[in-house]
Amino acid sequence: MPKMLIYLDTSVASAYFDDRDMSRMLATRAFWTRMDSYEASISDLVIQEVRRTSDPLVRATIEGLLRPLTVLIVDDEAARLAEQYLRSGVFGPSSGIDALHVATATVTRMDFVVSWNFRYMVKIQTVQRVNSVNLAQGYRTVDIRSPLEM
Repeated sequence: MPKMLIYLDTSVASAYFDDRDMSRMLATRAFWTRMDSYEASISDLVIQEVRRTSDPLVRATIEGLLRPLTVLIVDDEAARLAEQYLRSGVFGPSSGIDALHVATATVTRMDFVVSWNFRYMVKIQTVQRVNSVNLAQGYRTVDIRSPLEM
């Protein structure tokens, strides 16, 4: 049986070491122990965001955690789809990065986007709107879940 294809946004990697919310950190670490059950990917956008981590030790540790994962390129196709999400009101103007994460997962045919971003991404309405745009643009659907749901 093929493994599910999952795309991790930056919130999942950073939560692994974020002790400000201990339950989220522990849930992220538990999710990571099941990582071999999936074909997991990140994008070059995640790498760029991680590189902005101010603490060099935390940054290096997150980079080490991500090293075994497949790195996808945010290309022009993903940028165009992200723009469609923004134009359609799926994501607000300040959520362009979120739109790029979802668009990259969509164009690379991921089954799931995994995120801790409950404000803009891990919401039934967002999934419905994303998939409405995806289908209208000729893409397949994608699901967005938290690590707790995986």
